[in-house]
Amino acid sequence: MSDLGLDDILEILNEPDAPQKFRFYAPPEQKGPLRWRDKDMRCASKGCSSPTTCQVKGIPYCMMHSLRKLNEMLVELGVAE
Repeated sequence: MSDLGLDDILEILNEPDAPQKFRFYAPPEQKGPLRWRDKDMRCASKGCSSPTTCQVKGIPYCMMHSLRKLNEMLVELGVAE
């Protein structure tokens, strides 16, 4: 028995007869200024530092501060209500 590399394992898991729960799928494409990350970060908003996995324009913000930042961006673009 030989060691399998990552490419070999992915090939086996992606075979048509492999069980559905074991198939590998690429993560969906992320569009726009909001991005999701796998690694926990701390909110960059002063005095908050809540744990978060999202970023707005590359800066980590918690959900509340992300929504505020995205809302500010919409207002700057002239989107009112």
